Amino acid sequence: MTGLPTGINADITVANAAFSRAATGTVSWVDVPAGEYTITARPVRTADGSYAVAPPTVSVTVVSGSTPATATITYAPLPSAIDLAITGVPAGIDAPVTVSAPGGGDVVVTASRLLSNANTGRWKVAAGTLRSGGARYAPSPAAIDTLVLYGDTARVAVRYDVSSGALAVALAGLPAGLAGAVQVTGPDGFTRALTTTSTLTELTPGAYRVIATAVVAGGITYRPAADTTTVTVIASLTAAPATVTYAAQVGRVVVTTSGLPADAAPAMTLTLAGGTTARALSGPTTIDSLPVGSYALSAAPLTVADVRYRPATATQTLTVTTGNTTTINVAFAVVPTVVDVSVSGLPTGAAANITLTAPSGVASPITATTRISPAASGRWRLGAGTVTSGGASYLPSPAARDTTIAAGDTLRLPVQYAIATGSIAVVVSGLPGGASGSITVTGPGGYTQRLTATSTLTLLTPGSYTVAAANVTTA
Repeated sequence: MTGLPTGINADITVANAAFSRAATGTVSWVDVPAGEYTITARPVRTADGSYAVAPPTVSVTVVSGSTPATATITYAPLPSAIDLAITGVPAGIDAPVTVSAPGGGDVVVTASRLLSNANTGRWKVAAGTLRSGGARYAPSPAAIDTLVLYGDTARVAVRYDVSSGALAVALAGLPAGLAGAVQVTGPDGFTRALTTTSTLTELTPGAYRVIATAVVAGGITYRPAADTTTVTVIASLTAAPATVTYAAQVGRVVVTTSGLPADAAPAMTLTLAGGTTARALSGPTTIDSLPVGSYALSAAPLTVADVRYRPATATQTLTVTTGNTTTINVAFAVVPTVVDVSVSGLPTGAAANITLTAPSGVASPITATTRISPAASGRWRLGAGTVTSGGASYLPSPAARDTTIAAGDTLRLPVQYAIATGSIAVVVSGLPGGASGSITVTGPGGYTQRLTATSTLTLLTPGSYTVAAANVTTA
């Protein structure tokens, strides 16, 4: 008998129908009756494990008086084995498990499996993290170290469980193509910037903050309903939801007018504070989706059917707030057409000699400074003549005007009179009472005037005059 460690007894039986004897090692028997015998070697348990003989039975024939029959029984250690059960792995995915057998040699095991080895000793199992479908799976346990003796089978199990979570961040309320501004932070210094709806996977379970900031496009600010949202992510294949809802920061403005004919369309301008955005308006209107802020509404005068209208307030301010309607009215008033005739240069009490003809053709005398309001728009004509007052002539400047006035304007027609004649006071003295003098006054333009007594000559053309006196004979 061979193969057993020193000091270990074998478990062998030699037997037939009439004979049976046990042996614990190498033996030599000389008293065995002739015949057919079966030698049975049963497994033996040692400190190193189990030893067995293959095959466990052999047959020998003992012949009387002949050479002794011999049989060699060889024990050998039974293989050690490990029965590894791997569970929790998604279908179609290989598990990242490595098994190290006694005596060396690593085997990659991707699923449950029975492994055996000729050596006794320590079997080691190392299970790594598995990734599949955007999730991490953690093994439990991650490492196994077990002693397996000859002939023994160690049954061990590695279970995979989902160890990561996911966060589904949905961005809503933005126009197509406009990027959002979202930052996600979480455990272990995690940070990720998002601009569109996204699902973050393989996240470490814990609390995550979804931080959203406003974005601007086309002058419109889109602000998130909540600046910061905290979401708890657990180890699961189902993503924790987080929605960032943006809303356009816009309002509605209703512009009305009053004091104008029904078909009037005044020109107005709506300007955002700072002058960055201006919008031209024509008449009453409603403006939707107007960015929030302070605005100035300016209106210009206009003429309708020869009537001039002017806004009571040229510029008004208004504030647009999110989701609200702001109504503002622009009140207009008629601007009268005015004709002013101003007269100057005449002596007090002297009446001007002016004729004013309206667009209708009606002529009116003007004798002093006059204002006509309201006046008709159109062509006005003025004619001014000479005025004689106090022995003097006064000439107008200008003597005529022909001009056109637009509705709502003021036409100023100043007429300046200036004295145009002079006078000479001729004093006659030294004659007896009742005697007449003989005096001749001559001047420009063939002017001649004869005088017989003290006289004042008026309405004289300016220039040089000669006063000549002749001798007079009396009684």
